[in-house]
Amino acid sequence: DNERSKKLVVAIRILGVVVGLTCIAYGISMLFLGSDKNARGYIANFYLVCFGILIVIAEARLSSVLTHFKFMQTGIGMGAFYIFVGFMALSSDWWCYVMLAICCTVGFVYCIAGCVCQRILFPTSKTRQAIEQPGVA
Repeated sequence: DNERSKKLVVAIRILGVVVGLTCIAYGISMLFLGSDKNARGYIANFYLVCFGILIVIAEARLSSVLTHFKFMQTGIGMGAFYIFVGFMALSSDWWCYVMLAICCTVGFVYCIAGCVCQRILFPTSKTRQAIEQPGVA
């Protein structure tokens, strides 16, 4: 059971990295090929690239970065961020709906996993510390 949980965590992390890289590629491509050739479109796609980079860094669990983004230390925080990024990718093109579906799917998986197996998914989170050492949070 524990081995299966670890495999699930690895699969979620790999899927998260793929989503982050897809956000980066999508944002860069939309900067040049997108139908929204206005300031709002350029700014949104720039942020999409930045958020894609942040997703990849968060999935790598770099603690020096995660200390500044504490919401990414929990499953629900990561899930909400994925859902936010998915909705941010919306524009008038058909592939934006594909990005929305992928990001929201990963986001919901993170939210569910964060509720079910928080200690396995985020072993250094405040939640785990609070469980192991009551009174320290």
